Amino acid sequence: MHNRDNLFLEKIMRRECPCYFVSPHLDDAALSAGGLISCLAGKVKLKIITVFTKASAAPYTLSIKKFLNMCGYADAEKFYCSRTAEDARAWSGLGVEFAHLGFIDALWRRKRRQSLFAKFIPEWQYLYPTYRFHVISGKIAEEDFVLKTNITKALEKALSAAGSATIFCPAGFGGHVDHILAREACKDLVSQREAEDKNSEEKFLKVIAVNPSTKTGEPSRKVIFWKDFPYRAGKKETRRFKDCFKGYKEWRWGGGFGKKQELASSYKSQVPQMFPEGRLPEVPEVYYSA
Repeated sequence: MHNRDNLFLEKIMRRECPCYFVSPHLDDAALSAGGLISCLAGKVKLKIITVFTKASAAPYTLSIKKFLNMCGYADAEKFYCSRTAEDARAWSGLGVEFAHLGFIDALWRRKRRQSLFAKFIPEWQYLYPTYRFHVISGKIAEEDFVLKTNITKALEKALSAAGSATIFCPAGFGGHVDHILAREACKDLVSQREAEDKNSEEKFLKVIAVNPSTKTGEPSRKVIFWKDFPYRAGKKETRRFKDCFKGYKEWRWGGGFGKKQELASSYKSQVPQMFPEGRLPEVPEVYYSA
């Protein structure tokens, strides 16, 4: 472990508050932040919260059929049963708490109003009918704006017992709409708490003027973004990503790779398709903090 890794870990530990990793899908936290999670396990309270953990029923688009076939499945419900079971084994094996929020994955999300053509062409039923041109376009469908609000509410409920917390979430590198929705929901969650803290601070200043011995209120939540792995991006998306995180401090984490490899191997329904050689490339995890 490098000195910079130690400093990063110490900074998190000094906050002495729970760490929540908000994973868009059932392998994202392991692939993008598994090294750090492995090193934090047993040292601070940890919980992995996965947002999109369900699929909808057939009929399927060509993109869905291709994806399921690549993973060795024909039925999406069975596929997600396998994935949630893999996720449970991965985190339980590390001794880390986890939760599945049960929102539907982007590739399976349907429009609220159906077109007449949808009976004949399944793609007309879906908000994101293709993976390449829609799911990883970086463009959130208008109907999903409400979904972002619902995700924020679900996360608030999941974190209700934690007054202060360090929240880790995807930065949205690669333009996957689910990753961007998870990122924006976490940002909203922190913004809401900051507004509450500001209101509490104003009240506190009034109280402390009367009673100087009054203790300060609880610290606000902090959000740290991880760079999505193994996603790639073109020049346009890379520029947009850099603009989004301009002014943020970048951290690189290289510890815990052995444990990360073990975590990744738990996701047998998908990881082998992403890494045919059977092993993750040993590259440092990247994080961004304000």
